[in-house]
Amino acid sequence: LAREERATAALTKRWVAAWRRISLDLADLITQIERDRLAGAQPTRGRLYRQEQAQALLRQIRAELDELTGDADRVIRDAQADEVTAALEDAPRLALAAAGDETVAQRLAAQWTHVPADALTMLTGTLQPGTPLNALLGELGTATAAGISERLTSGLAVGRNPRGIARGIRDDWGIGLNRALRISRTEILRSYRSANLYQYQQNGHIIKGWRWVASFSSRTCIACLLQHGKVF
Repeated sequence: LAREERATAALTKRWVAAWRRISLDLADLITQIERDRLAGAQPTRGRLYRQEQAQALLRQIRAELDELTGDADRVIRDAQADEVTAALEDAPRLALAAAGDETVAQRLAAQWTHVPADALTMLTGTLQPGTPLNALLGELGTATAAGISERLTSGLAVGRNPRGIARGIRDDWGIGLNRALRISRTEILRSYRSANLYQYQQNGHIIKGWRWVASFSSRTCIACLLQHGKVF
């Protein structure tokens, strides 16, 4: 959990910094639109898209999202590698602790098959280009950019309050962050579980099964609660 939280903090920090840069240009655009309205000029959808400032803002958002996607990919990949290493170390300790007898544990430890970390990392398939993780992160940037563009153009075109539109864009940006964090948590913890289970599979002469244990906390999903206590 501590490793997951460090990755979450890193992603959030990058996202907030990007939003601060975007919000400055957004404020300039809002000021310009409000000035037009005071002068009696009602912006239309076509006119908005002809305004260089609006186009520049959308281009900047797309660039920021592309950069954030790359940052997220690096943060998650680094965290995944840490989880694989941790799982390789934890698996034998967890298994041998279940022996209950120190003499038995020592005998089993001598028979334990240690899987190379680099080989296991490749087997998980999560750190390679073209994986579902890359696709998820790519969709994140595209969907967020499209949502922001729609809020900006349609909102101003029909005369919605510009500052309300700005709040909507901020919400879209936040939705993108929330999704990025969900992807991060899912993939980081998946790496740990996958490495752990693979270690057990490679030691079938010692490990006969494992029991699903849920934490019963506010973070626990229904699926995990239903699996609690089952042996695989």
